[in-house]
Amino acid sequence: MAFDGHKNFAYSLVASAPSPALSGTSLVVGAGEGANFPATPFNATVWPVRVQPSEANAEVVRVTAISTDTLTITRAQEGSVARSILIGDQIAATITTKLLTDLEGKFPVVNADLATEAQATLKGRAAAAGTGAVTDLTATQVRTILDTNTTPSTQAIGDAAAVGTADTLARGDHSHAMPPAAAIYALAQSINVQTGTTYTHVLSDSGKLITLDNAAAVTFTVDSNATVATPIGTRISLAQIGAGQVTLVGAGGVTINSTPTLKIVAQYGCATLLKIGTDTWLLFGDLALT
Repeated sequence: MAFDGHKNFAYSLVASAPSPALSGTSLVVGAGEGANFPATPFNATVWPVRVQPSEANAEVVRVTAISTDTLTITRAQEGSVARSILIGDQIAATITTKLLTDLEGKFPVVNADLATEAQATLKGRAAAAGTGAVTDLTATQVRTILDTNTTPSTQAIGDAAAVGTADTLARGDHSHAMPPAAAIYALAQSINVQTGTTYTHVLSDSGKLITLDNAAAVTFTVDSNATVATPIGTRISLAQIGAGQVTLVGAGGVTINSTPTLKIVAQYGCATLLKIGTDTWLLFGDLALT
């Protein structure tokens, strides 16, 4: 049995969503980030921004092919439910149930062989749990510990007197996908506090929350890539703290795509800027209707 491909830091954001979002079978990740992922096939987890994946908000997909930054996927894997995958969602080749069960299936415990090999080297207490001197265990005692069970399960280790009376070594529940370290770290967001009526983003704003706090109207300018070379896939969070409505504008040559407007709806409203092209951004969140 061949194992799925795997690679460290296999993570990106969805730059172009499947069509239709609920059942489409291809998506595009950030420019140049298709190379972040391992050789196909492998399973990946897709979930929304700013949250950790859960059964309620994440979908496991099987990536069967990669062409530059376009991933071909099979939906709703490993008992997960298909969800509407959106631009800006996170995607990562995470540890899933399949990976761990593949490993367990590849290396089954052959208890009789293990007991024979361990006779002179495995040490434990032959009396009741936690008592007696630590000595070499016999093959019979090892077989008692393992209980001749080759199915992955919870098994007693260290007490040959009776299975179930010692501390146990559990293989555990592998039913939940784990996000990469990069995704967990991203949850600790730095804050840039702004109190003026105008602000133009800078490179160090990447990944930050910018609070805009003024009683008068505030204009937030997204600068051009030629001036501020923000990497594609960068997210900048915005929060209107003051009563002054925040309006976003692009510098010369910059396009900000959003619906319905480029204004935050009201005080304490929040929005997110996502860079999806050299001078193209996507704005989504609490936006005003007019």
